[in-house]
Amino acid sequence: MKDIRRMFIAGNDRLLISADYSRQEPCLLSSCCKDPALIETFHSGLDIYAKIASLIFGVPYEDCLEHNHDGTDNLEGASRRSAAKKVTLALMYSKGLKTLADDLHSDINKAQEVMDAVFLAYPKMKTWIDEGIKFATTHGYIDNLFGRRRRWPELLKPSYEFIFPKGTDENTITYQSAIYRGKLRRARFSEKFKVKQSIEAKGVRVIDNEAKQAEAKRQVANFQIQGGAAVVTMRAMRNIYNNKRLKELDAKLVMAVHDEVIVTAPK
Repeated sequence: MKDIRRMFIAGNDRLLISADYSRQEPCLLSSCCKDPALIETFHSGLDIYAKIASLIFGVPYEDCLEHNHDGTDNLEGASRRSAAKKVTLALMYSKGLKTLADDLHSDINKAQEVMDAVFLAYPKMKTWIDEGIKFATTHGYIDNLFGRRRRWPELLKPSYEFIFPKGTDENTITYQSAIYRGKLRRARFSEKFKVKQSIEAKGVRVIDNEAKQAEAKRQVANFQIQGGAAVVTMRAMRNIYNNKRLKELDAKLVMAVHDEVIVTAPK
């Protein structure tokens, strides 16, 4: 078996050097939502995931750190911190309760309690997520902190569209569309397929935009944070490439992996 440590080679008499951002995405989240408590956590130098874990589990901050004061491993604290990280990422990317419950190895009720605890501690986080979805639904796009824009034209469409047979008069189309849309809106998830079948049996084609719209709404917060993180990393790459001192040291930019930038330089 080949030694995987030799998979990437810097070259003769050169080194591979990597540097990554610490808590890049939660930091961008605090900049986006401007929640004072969240911003203060960063300014105080506290570990954001450990702080959130202390809120979720109702235990002191020190009991949610990966290591004890004497440097030994704090396995229970590390477990709590890991759970808090999963929760934070789930909230930033608008994951559903079922997905969050799976991540936490718990039931949906517990996942709801956890989510509520975080939003209670950082209320502007929830407001920012909701306002972003409302704006995108109204305008069909959202901008991130750096002005990059993501469009979702499907959000400007009705949840359901209906294509009637040729020759159907406009009054009938308007009237029947309202009835069909109401039936689909009131139907439970398991019933929607049968409702659509009954409509299509009358020769009316049903275009279901609901799933695409739900996915687009989940992407609103994701784009602002992950898209913003991509801009930050790309700017770092540009600055590294243009840095006069690094050029003098013959440092060469190799690639970026998420929030990590890799450079090769002489030994």
